[in-house]
Amino acid sequence: MIVWIGYQGNFFLSAGIMSVNMLLFFIFRKELIAAGNTIDRHFIGLQTWMAFVIGSCLALGSLYWLFSHLETGKYVIYSIGVLAIAYFILEICRASAAYRFKMGSVLIVIFILMVFYFYYGQMNTSMNIYAINLMDDQLLGFIPFRPESSSAFNPLWCCLLGSPLVFAYQWLEKRGVSPSIPSKFSVAFVFSAVAFFLLGLSARYIGENGKIAAEWIVVVHLFQAIAELIVGALGAGYIFEMVPRHLSAFAIGVKSVALSLSSLVAAVISTKIALPERHAITPEAMSAIYSEYFLNLAVVAVIMAGITLALSRVITCLVKKGENLEANQQMKQAKAY
Repeated sequence: MIVWIGYQGNFFLSAGIMSVNMLLFFIFRKELIAAGNTIDRHFIGLQTWMAFVIGSCLALGSLYWLFSHLETGKYVIYSIGVLAIAYFILEICRASAAYRFKMGSVLIVIFILMVFYFYYGQMNTSMNIYAINLMDDQLLGFIPFRPESSSAFNPLWCCLLGSPLVFAYQWLEKRGVSPSIPSKFSVAFVFSAVAFFLLGLSARYIGENGKIAAEWIVVVHLFQAIAELIVGALGAGYIFEMVPRHLSAFAIGVKSVALSLSSLVAAVISTKIALPERHAITPEAMSAIYSEYFLNLAVVAVIMAGITLALSRVITCLVKKGENLEANQQMKQAKAY
């Protein structure tokens, strides 16, 4: 019963929640339209609805094809990502001088996002493989737990730590401290570094049963969850503010594609370091491979924290230049009138 609820019932629960969301959108459609932009009040014709439905079906079909042809699909996603970023760079060149600086800062933020979500992508790849093979199935010595479900600790910690983190931000705001987006990413990289350092260290404490204590994985997910909560939805609001309105949706799409690329790279690297198919999966072999890998990731995360702090100055400079040019342009237009 518990297994059914955990592994099948959750899909029904998700479907139910999404259905409730759709119902709420329908019930409160007037209030949502009133609070939205002018374009939200435009009438949507049957032709537009048909195009939306057909486009959605084609997108779903493409998704199923990608999952059915993973090797080919990998290169398709690479190509889409490169083309999307290349087109965004082209739009930077076409934009006004003010927006060039602002959009340049967006490109840097997307790069930082890609690196951070590479670390986040380890949760369902290398970390999951490591937990399945080496994690003990007893939490605190008496709570039975399936190592395959270790990723569930991430949303658990996110639920528990969400409110305290909000209070922490409010406390900082009252004292006039407002960290920039790159600064938050830098702190997030530090927490990721701690998480992967602990993960690498855990391989040196394999018990007599050939397993590591489940508490190692719990604590690792704690630090990863803190990093994830610090970053949260960072980037979306910033991107909307820094790009021309007609490019805002595309810029968010570029961000999504970039995150897909980072997750794909995380999966590919995890596959590359995995034990060969015929190699015996022993605690010693897992420890030798993954311990070094996780410790290297921790070192790179510390380096990225420093790089991100340095880039925060570059981003601030670019945004200020863009805002100054925009202000000067508005003054010239006002004088012309």
